[in-house]
Amino acid sequence: MREDVTRLVERLDTIIRYGIPAIPEIVSSAEDLVDGASATADNESAAEELRCIAEDLLGLASTLPDVAGRLCRLADAMEKT
Repeated sequence: MREDVTRLVERLDTIIRYGIPAIPEIVSSAEDLVDGASATADNESAAEELRCIAEDLLGLASTLPDVAGRLCRLADAMEKT
């Protein structure tokens, strides 16, 4: 079990250290691309995708306090075993 938990922790660490901090940079790059672009029909599709991603990010953000609390309780339980 310890090895499984260690792998999960490593995956979470990778996401938190590299995935989440990259989001602002990616958004900034997208903003730079949009600033110089002309309007096309493809833009509507891309705009809808961006809205969906924004909604997903808001949903994720709302779950973070609960997830952090659960991780702390898991750490406490692991210390006792």
